[in-house]
Amino acid sequence: MLLLAACSGKDKPAPAPIAAADSASTPQTEAEVLGRELYSLVDQAMSYKSAHRGRLPRSLRELGVDELTRSTSRTLTVSGGEPVVQVDFRNLGVHVLRNCRATSSILEEAALSGGEFSVICTTVTGGSTTLKVRP
Repeated sequence: MLLLAACSGKDKPAPAPIAAADSASTPQTEAEVLGRELYSLVDQAMSYKSAHRGRLPRSLRELGVDELTRSTSRTLTVSGGEPVVQVDFRNLGVHVLRNCRATSSILEEAALSGGEFSVICTTVTGGSTTLKVRP
């Protein structure tokens, strides 16, 4: 009898909602969700560079970070000695933005402007826009 009660699944917590997937999503709110992830990944890439004699990681795998999360896919490339990080939403049906990308310049911009920085985003309709992400 106890075994049956243990398998009922009633005690499992509900999965956490995805922050930007609600019906009130705007380009700004979605850019802030993606921007926080971008900032963290760029910061980790630059920390890696500091610890590896000026060499940037060639991928997120080399950085020790997963490329997929529950709601996003992430890529890191190096262009002209600069890390370029892009974060895409995986379920485009509920989003206004497809992805946002940034380089290491966001670290300096955030330091000089009270934490605010710019990201370049692509909408699901194909347009491109630059949005400011607030801390």
